[in-house]
Amino acid sequence: MSPEKTCRGTAKKVRSDPEKFHKMANKKAERHLNRFLKKLDNKAEKMLLQIDFVGPVEKWLWLGILGLGIAIAFSILGLEVLSGLCIMVALACLLVWKIKRALT
Repeated sequence: MSPEKTCRGTAKKVRSDPEKFHKMANKKAERHLNRFLKKLDNKAEKMLLQIDFVGPVEKWLWLGILGLGIAIAFSILGLEVLSGLCIMVALACLLVWKIKRALT
């Protein structure tokens, strides 16, 4: 069926009974919106479940990120030796996290 015929058929339906067509369009839009919101809720739930601050593997990630943040603060304050130590510890934590995550 060509697009022209489809458009003409839709136009005829709208002209013949505009209220009925409007109700059908609203139901369809509402159904699509509900489906979209359900998908969005599922994705948000999955994303929230993936963040684990106290998990045995994920704690290494957060320790590494915290260590890098502290290292940046020390470097701004001019404490390069402490900053270097924090960077080494943070990178070690991130390495442990990467290895443990690969093993699980």
